[in-house]
Amino acid sequence: MTQKKELELRYIEMLRSQLPDFPEGEMELDGEEPDFVISNPRGIVGIEVRRLFKESKDEQAPKQAREAEAWKVVRLAQAAAEKQNIPIARVSVIFSSDVDLRKTNRSLFSGWLVEIVRNNLTPGECIPPEGKNVCIEGLELRGYPNFVDYVQISRFTELQSPSWVVLGGGWIQTECSGLFQKAISEKNELLPKYLKRCESCWLLLVADGNGDSSLLDPEPTSDTYISQFDRTFFLEAFSGRISHLITRKTESAI
Repeated sequence: MTQKKELELRYIEMLRSQLPDFPEGEMELDGEEPDFVISNPRGIVGIEVRRLFKESKDEQAPKQAREAEAWKVVRLAQAAAEKQNIPIARVSVIFSSDVDLRKTNRSLFSGWLVEIVRNNLTPGECIPPEGKNVCIEGLELRGYPNFVDYVQISRFTELQSPSWVVLGGGWIQTECSGLFQKAISEKNELLPKYLKRCESCWLLLVADGNGDSSLLDPEPTSDTYISQFDRTFFLEAFSGRISHLITRKTESAI
């Protein structure tokens, strides 16, 4: 399963956990258009996932590319840490704003990150202790170039597997009605293709909140959206909040 598919599946599971009438049955994980199909005696339900990124006067593509590369560095570092049997921890990383994040630097940065975490996790002495954090700043003073601003290492009893994440900051977009409708309209055009694989289809809009480009926190609204999908949802994945959007099929519907 690809990383993209794993991420989409996590979103689907968050929807399932909060929706009492989520369809039961076997879910196909390897298909596209729509992303997931669930079969049961009542019929075949498709679910299409659409990630959202906030609107800005600035060009978003470079931000999204940088955020994606940051996550690749952290995932590579986590995989290396697991192979080296570094103790399970939650590792949160803030990369320096002026560091050059690109594929050619990926192995170097991930290797440094593993070293930093390994040097600050002492299994025998339980450092950091359960429920506590170790915060590492000023890495240029410790023999490393200033490629990250901050690393936090946390240990929790309930943490069963390593969780290395990228932290980011930025302005939060709260006016999202136009963004939602634009995404829904784009998917409306593809719905006939989706319905070749299923009898009904849902649309799940997602803002994961893991980087500046995906910081969306819609204000409460009674807006009605034009959606051809049977059900349309919005998931703010960082908090896990699900909203069932009010929709109608056409402009003229009452």
